[in-house]
Amino acid sequence: MSHIEFALLSASVQSLSQNPSPMVESARPHLRIDPPVADGNREALTVGTLFVPGNFGGSEFVPIVVQFHGAFWLGEHYVSILMPEAVIVSVQLGPGSRVYNDVFEHPMVFTTMIKEVNEALAWVTDGYSRGGRIFLSSFSAGYGATRAILRNPEHYDRV
Repeated sequence: MSHIEFALLSASVQSLSQNPSPMVESARPHLRIDPPVADGNREALTVGTLFVPGNFGGSEFVPIVVQFHGAFWLGEHYVSILMPEAVIVSVQLGPGSRVYNDVFEHPMVFTTMIKEVNEALAWVTDGYSRGGRIFLSSFSAGYGATRAILRNPEHYDRV
């Protein structure tokens, strides 16, 4: 018997001992929750979507949360509940941190985003509110944007 024939025979004998498999399928259903839809207004920005909670307080300086990657509805939901005086920008650019880095390595992208948020706040509050402290949040690949933004000293000082 050649080495090849022996290898093939051994492989077939080994697979026979697993047929039928001694493993028992005991999977249980993994139900998905319906994502909560937060009450508020959404406005498309050049990059991202601005969400102003329905219970928005509207102080003079409004905290801006910027969430990169991940479930947009989760950020909207929790900002509505825990920070109704804030707004959130959700940015979904695709898979991989490089996508986020490549967009936000250009400082004007973040500058433009904050400018657009300020314009929207002025419109919503008749000129009373503008952006205050900026909070960056990222999930998984979104760290590419966070790192790119924080490399810029001007942006670093604003966050």
